[in-house]
Amino acid sequence: MKKNCLGDLISPVTKQKSLQVTENEIIFSENEKYIIANGIPIIINEQEGLFSVSSIVSNVETTQQYSYNDIKNFKTYFRRKILPSLTNDKYFDERYTDLTAINPTKVLVLGSGQKVNFYKTLFPNSIVVTSDVHCLFSPDIVFDAHSIPYADKTFDLIIAGQVLEHTMKPWIVAEEMQRVIKLEGYIHIETPVNFPYHAHPYDFYRFTYTGLRSLFNKCSVYKSFITEGNASAAAVLNSEFVINLFSNKYLRAGALFAARFLFGWMKYFDTDNKDNIKNLRRLASPKGIGITFKYDGIQRTDKELLNEYYSIKK
Repeated sequence: MKKNCLGDLISPVTKQKSLQVTENEIIFSENEKYIIANGIPIIINEQEGLFSVSSIVSNVETTQQYSYNDIKNFKTYFRRKILPSLTNDKYFDERYTDLTAINPTKVLVLGSGQKVNFYKTLFPNSIVVTSDVHCLFSPDIVFDAHSIPYADKTFDLIIAGQVLEHTMKPWIVAEEMQRVIKLEGYIHIETPVNFPYHAHPYDFYRFTYTGLRSLFNKCSVYKSFITEGNASAAAVLNSEFVINLFSNKYLRAGALFAARFLFGWMKYFDTDNKDNIKNLRRLASPKGIGITFKYDGIQRTDKELLNEYYSIKK
């Protein structure tokens, strides 16, 4: 069992702390118990959420496909390593390395996916709790982010990269993140603006800058950035258009191959996306954006949130 995720656990139903933790279950009351499968606590409220414990234990694919990122699979290796890419998130490593300067004691990662080891390595001196809604990549804990099973003000840093679009009610997830973050703690969000429907049916939203900003109304904006710009978005959407001209899987594979060469060059027209968002033209249609929020607990009005938009240059 991974001990680092057991402190400060609370019930997703009653919000009470656990009474007992055994090798096989976490007990909150006589009528509320959650199993621990292969060392991974599965704290899912099946009455309220989208996911079932049985499907999680059985590794039923929901929000992610294991084979899609498994480069041991020839098709995946060819797609990811041989063909030209359509996008280039060239500051990914730098963005996440910058987060280490926060020097957090406790880090919560929502939707860690296949990057469990990446986050553990990134914060070697921190207690890192990786989480997801499935066990495919062996996170520390499984739960639904609409009801994060941790006590108020537990974490110094929360990371959710490419996660919010897969939540049915992201405003509730944002509120939960603001509940479990410490005062002066940081919430790092990355999300697509323009990207094809994926991980269906668990793909619900796309966020503009103002839309993402408005979700975290008890935080200031510490940093904002374009992850992949307008050219990358155009390349991806053009490629998707070409692929979806066909229904036959072999023709689709051929279209994917051709589209990578037809549109892979477009990403080089993306301007430098390293710094804070300062130009509205960059916000017109990027592939993705991100904001690092700093939690101060001050409730902002809708008008105050919207007015922040006007600080960005035309």
